[in-house]
Amino acid sequence: FASKSAETVLHATLPVALHGQSFASRTVEKNLVPDYPQAIAGRFNLGLLHTSLAGAPGHDTYAPCSLEDLLSKGYDYWALGHVHQPAILNRDPWVVFPGNLQGRHIRETGARGCYLVTVDAALKVADCAWVTLDVARWAFLRVDLSGAESFEELHARTREVMAAAVEASEERLLAVRIAFTGVTALHGPLTSDIQRLHAEVEGCAEDFGTGRLWIERVLLETRPLVALRELAEQDALTRVVVESIEESKTGVRALPAEVESALAVLPPELAQRLSAEWLGEGWDALADDACAIVLERLTGGRAGPP
Repeated sequence: FASKSAETVLHATLPVALHGQSFASRTVEKNLVPDYPQAIAGRFNLGLLHTSLAGAPGHDTYAPCSLEDLLSKGYDYWALGHVHQPAILNRDPWVVFPGNLQGRHIRETGARGCYLVTVDAALKVADCAWVTLDVARWAFLRVDLSGAESFEELHARTREVMAAAVEASEERLLAVRIAFTGVTALHGPLTSDIQRLHAEVEGCAEDFGTGRLWIERVLLETRPLVALRELAEQDALTRVVVESIEESKTGVRALPAEVESALAVLPPELAQRLSAEWLGEGWDALADDACAIVLERLTGGRAGPP
């Protein structure tokens, strides 16, 4: 399709009219839909458009428009691009984001593929069926360790969650980010020896066969059995640790030199986002981990971040 304006291409042998427009630049802030041609009578009218609609989480704004704008053209089917999460936005007429054919990273979890559209003799959509096409799948798994007191329990719960995800992946390679949550006595030992946690997770993954399940990242989001501030009120040394950690959170924050060097080679937009994450939630997480490790030594695993 041309990039200066929308155009229509008529199929040579089938009663189909394809309406679309290509884009000449990476950023398009204009609503392109008003310039699209109206539907042609006696043909199945298919509209193609790269758009973020009114906005989509995780996607840049691109050729913004409303669902009403699309419906006003009288097309039988709108096939939309840009947003990678599959979604049917409207039926009769159909407005569909088929998504992408293959998840590329952890923000693109779940099945990926396309919609197979069947058109009847009356030039109406008879069926719009999902077809799975991905060869690998991403998943974000959460393992609740609430009440767990041993690594045996951690193993059992981890395998249970992994098994359900492997079954749902339908024999595809499964790439997972796994987060451990819940209030548990294991919080202190896990925080003070995060490498052991990674090894335990890798061991559980190997139980499902070589190359079957790949661990992209392990997150530790558990909480201690004893509230930190409650413990600090009972122990002077713990109170000093708590106050020091709180001061580190409110003080001046600066990126380590090695982090700044790494960010310097990245695109400005990505470097800015990663820098903000490091100095924001990332900084607080590091402070909480340091606090948990110190208190693990002081209390024998009874306490950690509040």
